[in-house]
Amino acid sequence: MRNTCVSENRDLRGGNAAVVVETGGASVNARARSTARFSAVLGWTLGLFFVLAGVMKLSGWEWAMHSYLQHHPLWVFYFSAVVEVTTGVGLIVPRTRFAASVAQLTLIVWVTFFPWHGIDAATVVPAAVTTLLLIALAWLTRPRTVRGRSLCSLCGS
Repeated sequence: MRNTCVSENRDLRGGNAAVVVETGGASVNARARSTARFSAVLGWTLGLFFVLAGVMKLSGWEWAMHSYLQHHPLWVFYFSAVVEVTTGVGLIVPRTRFAASVAQLTLIVWVTFFPWHGIDAATVVPAAVTTLLLIALAWLTRPRTVRGRSLCSLCGS
């Protein structure tokens, strides 16, 4: 017979209690499952988007090349394409989602928001939307530390 322990975790802001049932080491948490599902869908969507964008740049995407060459040298265009393909693959893989989202955010800030001169809505709006989505993904997949003990660790089960 398996040991069963039920504990209640409260959000630090005082709300949103989640009941965690641990049975023989397996944790069942509905909120954690839905968060994992959402981050997987978001990771796959953004990952495929960045892989496609990077491949299109590497194949000579004229619009992107023209917008890059206004503010950056040619090597930045190709470097960003390689980084987009790499981080796109990283966003698809669950263990690398956080690192890939931080790397892609760094690239976006460096390429899009750093040259403050001559920025137009056609380049800022897509970058702002993907930045917000990447921040959400980074938040959902951030490394977590355990601050407290559950009742199960106290009762020895």
